[in-house]
Amino acid sequence: MTKTPPLIIGLPANGRLAEECAPLFEALELSGRQGRLTSPFVPDAVFRKLRVKDIARLIKFETFGLGIMGDDTALEEMVTINGLQPPRPGEDGLRRIKAPNKLATFNTGAPSTLTLMAKEEEAGALRRNVDQGPRPRGRLLTSYPRSVGLLIKSRPDLDLCALTLEPSFDGQLESIVRNGDVPNVRGAVDVVKTGRTLKEFGLTRVADLLESRPGLWSSPFVNRGPLCGPLAQLDDVAGALRERLTAFMIAE
Repeated sequence: MTKTPPLIIGLPANGRLAEECAPLFEALELSGRQGRLTSPFVPDAVFRKLRVKDIARLIKFETFGLGIMGDDTALEEMVTINGLQPPRPGEDGLRRIKAPNKLATFNTGAPSTLTLMAKEEEAGALRRNVDQGPRPRGRLLTSYPRSVGLLIKSRPDLDLCALTLEPSFDGQLESIVRNGDVPNVRGAVDVVKTGRTLKEFGLTRVADLLESRPGLWSSPFVNRGPLCGPLAQLDDVAGALRERLTAFMIAE
């Protein structure tokens, strides 16, 4: 009988999310090289550390069976998102995503948010005000153009429809907005954790659009991808992961 190959699980290799998930990695007691890590608690899987966007794409296209990523990346890469949950009372429009293949949400501290930021003198114009006159025009920079385009449609308190949503992948957005490195920039949307960088650049937090926490995601088509593994194997591996990381999981 042919032995089923181990399930591949993607883990963030660097950046904000890798730092947030460090306690999870320690709990799994990972060993080996970066391209093939193993855990004694999840014997039927190998772990590979990659950029978070690469994990999202490999899950979406059925190469990896499981992966850890933030809600912001999952929404931007459209990893089987069912929709947005309504804001909780008092949260001023902050949304959360719905997804059938998000198998766990982890508490690694305060959540990050996809946040609209601007210089203080621009912030008022980005909030809807029937008496403010002509709508603001210019550029709104973001590394999350799909997500922002979706989220701003559900925010009647913001006046962004006359702005051009411009993908920006180079440089620190806070610095670009503060220094006017791109002509006619009115603000930006990026992931914010503590808000410290916003304060350093003297920017205003205009609105939080989406809450993002690390989560365990499965491939949406686990029976079709050649490396995803059969459904029973995925269930077993996901169950072992959740059991080991129970202390970090949030009930939803």
